[in-house]
Amino acid sequence: MIQQTVEQILLLQKQEQELLSEMEKLAQSVDTGLKQLVTVPGISVKSAAAIVGKVGDIQQFPSAKQLIGYVGCHPRFNSSGMKEGMAYMSKADNKRLRRILWQCTIVAIRHNPLVRAHYEAKVAEGKRKMVAIGHAMAKLVRIVWVVLTYNEPFDATGGIRLVAARSPEKAGS
Repeated sequence: MIQQTVEQILLLQKQEQELLSEMEKLAQSVDTGLKQLVTVPGISVKSAAAIVGKVGDIQQFPSAKQLIGYVGCHPRFNSSGMKEGMAYMSKADNKRLRRILWQCTIVAIRHNPLVRAHYEAKVAEGKRKMVAIGHAMAKLVRIVWVVLTYNEPFDATGGIRLVAARSPEKAGS
């Protein structure tokens, strides 16, 4: 009985690896932005496929702010009259996409210099760690929006190269 269970687990692991390699092949053959999205530290092939699948056409989001709203990682304020409540993550829309991006954010805080710097700055401001992770998640969503919108690989300089290429007259000043 135990031997059969071990064999089933090994078979499932092998099938998972085959599916992942097939997903990578499909990602490279289809121009969905998946190839560029995997260049972002913290986003794996599985996560990138899920993000692209849930977001759909990135052109439906004219700004990163709208994508952040779709994900539901923007702050929501709870106040009434003279009472000032605490702000918390909205969690208004796509629960699965938000969960995937939350997990990517945890990895990105360790491996992505832009997300890590943003997280550390929020902690230094005195934000609680979970709140700082929420801010880092919004930063990661902005990065995802830029990568998918411009169909370019991740730029660790924070998009300076991209901005300079789009507006040459401002790059020199």
